Formats: sequence, C-alpha cells, structure tokens
Amino acid sequence: AAGIRIESMGLLFDLLRELGVPEACLLREFSGNKGYHTWVFLNQPTPVNAVQEFLRELQVRIPVLHPAVGDKGKLEFYPFTTSIYQERECGHLVKLPWALHRKSRKYSFFCDATGVALPDQVAGLRDVMTWEIPAQYVVAGEAYVPLDKPKTGRRRSSSKVELITPT
Repeated sequence: AAGIRIESMGLLFDLLRELGVPEACLLREFSGNKGYHTWVFLNQPTPVNAVQEFLRELQVRIPVLHPAVGDKGKLEFYPFTTSIYQERECGHLVKLPWALHRKSRKYSFFCDATGVALPDQVAGLRDVMTWEIPAQYVVAGEAYVPLDKPKTGRRRSSSKVELITPT
C-alpha cells in the first residue's frame, strides 16, 4: 500500500478538527520511510473502547469526505485491539518519535504541514496540548468490534493515526 502524501495529511487534520480535535493537540511525524503519522494526545488515560469508537467514526468519514486520504490500506489506526494477547506481555508496539526506521535507516521526526522538520523537535512535543474524547464515544458494557487490522505481509509504507494517553 502506498503511503499517505503530506498533502493528504492536511485533509486528515481538517477532518480531525471537524470531529472536535483542536490543532494544538495534533502533531505530524515523518515515519522515517515513506509515510506520515498523526499523533493525537489525550488528557487522561482513556478506555480503549472509547478511543476505538472515535477512530471508528474517523474510519467511516474519511472515504466519504476525503477519498484521496481514505483509500484502503493507506491508513492504520492505533490502538486497533482491545486486549493484550496472552502470549505477549504488552499490546501492539508503537514506534516512538525520533526512532530509527529499520528499513530506510532514517530517523522519524516531527514536521510541519509541508513535511519539513520542525526546527525544535523537543518544543514541538513539549508544547502540544491534550484533548479529551467526548462522552458520546464512551460506550459502557457493550461488545466491541475491533478496528480493521492493518494488512499483514509486505508493506511499502504506512500512515498512522495514533491516540496517546498519559500513563
């Protein structure tokens, strides 16, 4: 699957703002290879089901409002599972900012709307604000359908929308 272009990242940011996420709570990250990541920072630990409900709405709206962004296979949403596998002590791993990409041997970095590295990477992370998922996404006591898993096998690049909560 081809990676999302930086131009499409602007459309994704527009949609996130339409869903109530302030731009000050969003960071763009070049993956170190071909894709980009969007980081959304949450203000408190949030049940995974609430995060997934929000991401599910995002998944539904993207192809309708912005077909260029929503092509199947171009976006991955994390977290996409609701539990930790018994054979593993942790859930699915997320590549941290400034990490070395195994394939390209390039480091990821926070960037602006044009894909250019932010001049002060630490300030970009330090100055980001946090957001609270609206109560409408918190569904108590229901069975949850996992989000579409990323396709397995060889991938050329990917883009992710990751919601991060403090621990």
